[in-house]
Amino acid sequence: MEAAELQLKHLDLHKRVLGPEHPDTLNRMNILPFTYSNPGNYEDAADLELQALDLHTKVLGSEHLDTLTSMSNLVRT
Repeated sequence: MEAAELQLKHLDLHKRVLGPEHPDTLNRMNILPFTYSNPGNYEDAADLELQALDLHTKVLGSEHLDTLTSMSNLVRT
């Protein structure tokens, strides 16, 4: 099983156990795009990062540090 697949399973577990808007789930969403972008799956990474940014903004607000980190991650993907 490759790293991206393991990370996706981990994210899915977070969503099921903690919920899609739990801070730990949101943090997991910030990590996963890096797994995709390493082998060159930039489109998948950017899609995930957009989802993470939308949720961070909704749950934490646009000026929260984790939301700003998500914005920064999107610029890098």
